[in-house]
Amino acid sequence: MLEKANKNKVLYVNNYIWYLIFHLMGDVIFIIYTKYKNFKQVEKKEKYKNELNTVIKELKRLDSQLSNFIN
Repeated sequence: MLEKANKNKVLYVNNYIWYLIFHLMGDVIFIIYTKYKNFKQVEKKEKYKNELNTVIKELKRLDSQLSNFIN
């Protein structure tokens, strides 16, 4: 009887250890995914910011050319 109880205790501890391992792996994967997702959003923002700056520079250049043409 004692041997069966010890075996059940070992199985319980073993299952609990596996549960913790998979739970922590899930947490790590979730954290990596959210960091990657945020990094991609920042990357997109930088891309759009650079494109917007290029458009603004082009508009300023065209504005100066137009004002030179009018004067």
